[in-house]
Amino acid sequence: MGDELTIDKETTNPVLKKYYEQSVQGNYTEDMFETLVMTYKNVSGLFRAAEEEVRRGIGFYLEDVKTSSPYALNEYGVSIENPFEGLFERDGKDFTFTLNHTKRVAYSIENIKVRFFDGTEGDGVDPLPILMIYGRGLAAGLWVGDIIGVLDELPEGYELLTEIQCTW
Repeated sequence: MGDELTIDKETTNPVLKKYYEQSVQGNYTEDMFETLVMTYKNVSGLFRAAEEEVRRGIGFYLEDVKTSSPYALNEYGVSIENPFEGLFERDGKDFTFTLNHTKRVAYSIENIKVRFFDGTEGDGVDPLPILMIYGRGLAAGLWVGDIIGVLDELPEGYELLTEIQCTW
């Protein structure tokens, strides 16, 4: 979710509708990022591969806390006393296929082509952020609200995508 995310209160997407309702309940109606940070936890900090980026993000948060900045948003859900406790303990794993169980389609990062609006092709681009994108000026991605998973084998009855068209 983008940090300037807004959601139309008339959205028909069930996930975005729930997210909008949480924003109203929490009085976070300016934009949805505050709801995201106050309601959910960024779990990327659990993985060793994200350590450098997460430490930087937590550092910004701790600086904001020290200066009593109104922008001190605890997206990783850390304690101020021991902010890195429990983080960076898991190894990630690569899977062959990213699956959309709702649409019964899948792609393999090794074989997917991402074509951008200007006709150029992204080399080695994982299309998941494009398929899930939602932020200021961008409509919901084609997979927002769907059930997503990963596996090493393509399940029977799933279509293997070979190209994703990016709308920006």
